[in-house]
Amino acid sequence: MKLRYSVLSILIACLLFNIGCSSAKEEKQGSSLMNIPWKLTDYIILPNATWGKSDANKLIFKEATISENSISFNNQNCKEVIFKRSPVSLGKYLSQKYHISIDAMKLKEQAVTQITTNCHLNGFSNYLQLADRRIIIFINGVAFFLVPAINY
Repeated sequence: MKLRYSVLSILIACLLFNIGCSSAKEEKQGSSLMNIPWKLTDYIILPNATWGKSDANKLIFKEATISENSISFNNQNCKEVIFKRSPVSLGKYLSQKYHISIDAMKLKEQAVTQITTNCHLNGFSNYLQLADRRIIIFINGVAFFLVPAINY
């Protein structure tokens, strides 16, 4: 009987105080930013990009949907997506991967989350989540910024 009350108390505390009672699957994938639409709002053309301004402008205001196991963007979908998250230094990542400084991206040094997936959609196999919740995807040498498309 005491065990039942203990379990019930823990469940009530989880519900009332929203303390770490999520499933392992949610913790692994960082579900706080999942299941919401994202809107591509801005971009920066990186050195040696194969796309120019006219190509990049075609994606402005397109929406992406990232759920716990799928990604949809630009009329394409990935299903059964596996997300792997790891913390990285933004400056080091941009320098090593794209040979660009954070100043050129108009950003400040910060710890970000690198998200690697098994998704084949251009820009979504490896992308970044900034501390301010924005997502950066890289397509043909252009860094695109996505913001949540819903207001809280």
